[in-house]
Amino acid sequence: MDLGNIISTQQINFTVFNSYFVPRTLNDITESGITGGLILTEPAPTPLVFQPFEQYVYQLTVSPDGPPSVEATYLFDFDVVDLQLDVTGTRLVLFYFEPDGGMQESLEWATDILESYDGSEQRIELRSAPRQRIEFDVLTEGVDDTKLRALLFDWLPRVFGLPIWWEMRRITSAVTAGTSVIPVSTLYGDFREGGLMMIYQDKDTYEVIGIADMDSTSITLDTDLTNSYTRKAVVMPVRTVYAAPSANRSVTITNVARTTVAFTTIDNEDLSDSSGANTYLSKVLLDDANFSDENYTEGFQTRIFALDTISGRVLQISGWDQSKILLRKRWEVTTAADLWRIRKLLHSFHGNRVSFWLPSFRNDLQATQNIAASTATIRIEHCNYTQIYRGRVPYTDIRILLTNGTSYVRRIIDSNVDGDTEVLTVNAPVSVSTIFLEDIERIEFVQLVRINNDRAKLTHVRAGTATIEITVTAVKE
Repeated sequence: MDLGNIISTQQINFTVFNSYFVPRTLNDITESGITGGLILTEPAPTPLVFQPFEQYVYQLTVSPDGPPSVEATYLFDFDVVDLQLDVTGTRLVLFYFEPDGGMQESLEWATDILESYDGSEQRIELRSAPRQRIEFDVLTEGVDDTKLRALLFDWLPRVFGLPIWWEMRRITSAVTAGTSVIPVSTLYGDFREGGLMMIYQDKDTYEVIGIADMDSTSITLDTDLTNSYTRKAVVMPVRTVYAAPSANRSVTITNVARTTVAFTTIDNEDLSDSSGANTYLSKVLLDDANFSDENYTEGFQTRIFALDTISGRVLQISGWDQSKILLRKRWEVTTAADLWRIRKLLHSFHGNRVSFWLPSFRNDLQATQNIAASTATIRIEHCNYTQIYRGRVPYTDIRILLTNGTSYVRRIIDSNVDGDTEVLTVNAPVSVSTIFLEDIERIEFVQLVRINNDRAKLTHVRAGTATIEITVTAVKE
């Protein structure tokens, strides 16, 4: 009997059946192991005679109060056979304190990168799903602060249930105690059948219940609600987490405490889904707008081997034929749908493993004349493309973005200098109609990149509103 995560009182019925053609006697029931918080209710005292094909119903009551783990054994001693019932489970304590301000979330993958002398890579995924780290502040005072300190004192190394506040959504109609179906949208949220969810009215009226089934408009619970809730109540997923080994606190002279807590989920899943994303050469083209503040972060790096004899000249060489570029990609989302879409897209990159295309989002090349209809040549201002870039990764592909939002992605297959301009030849005609200079918003490089540090950072301001950031580096095909 696997109880799973125990966060509320459970009552589980099971039967013992005599399949013999003759009576059998249950002499005794003995319990062993970690049985704190468990009560076995018997239908009758032992010794108990089971007539042929007779069964009795037993009830096991499991309390959320007790040792962190349940590892109990109940031995049913019959006259001819011993039956053993093993009961396992993990007790959770709900960390129900509401965040003060935003929440910081990190998705962390693990990738083994095998790099050759020339900088090309083989990347091996080590985790099937990213680790999810969550950090936020809570403000407490009085009895609430006493409760928080009790958790930090007694339960810090154990398993918590953590509500995912940035995925909360209101129920669509009031519900009463005894109900097992909650009318609520489950779209764009990490609700899972067999997982946990919390319904929350206020800090005194809430409960955590398992999800038995769900569709896009409702959740069916694995037990009935204890309380009644108005339409002001919200529902959100609950993840099982470990807390960080330390929690920092600051207390004012008025005894208001600010506590910074951090958790790591232990039940995260791979949500990979890139459907709906634009593609180029069978890989995702991450062409939605890049959110940036006043500065745009960019860097270059290369691998250098230096021979230094201390007393003589220094010799420096590199097997790389060009530097790798480091870029930052940021999103600012204001809807739960966009947040959910980008979360699944990030999962599909599997950290550093999967490469994708990323535009530079700036005017890299300046066209000097109209691009004629059905032609594959573009005349640009002289920028040393032919002399230095020479069609090398990651400067092999460009996107021509027009003022009306239309874009064309093409690969440069040749270039040459013509006076004070350069002529680029691309792999296919740009457009069936002439593109006039005044209609070109920008011509930007499109670079093949991957996430650089196996991490995505999400800053949640409120439910459905977040800033998402990844650092990427260019890679060879």
